[in-house]
Amino acid sequence: MRASLETQLERTNQRKGVRPLLDIPEPFTKIIELDRERAPLYADIANYTYDTDAQTPKEIADHIFYHLFK
Repeated sequence: MRASLETQLERTNQRKGVRPLLDIPEPFTKIIELDRERAPLYADIANYTYDTDAQTPKEIADHIFYHLFK
């Protein structure tokens, strides 16, 4: 699953206190840093990616289910 950095920030802000690594004054800076470190690794091992920016959790789950069990 892939979400823009802005979407990641928005989603983590909705659940304050759940992600201690981002419970800092400038969480967007940390999200950028983590993305730079992790994105190449995720790209190397991904068999399939799905953009989740405009999707609800149910839509994401339905999409994944469909592709796993079609």
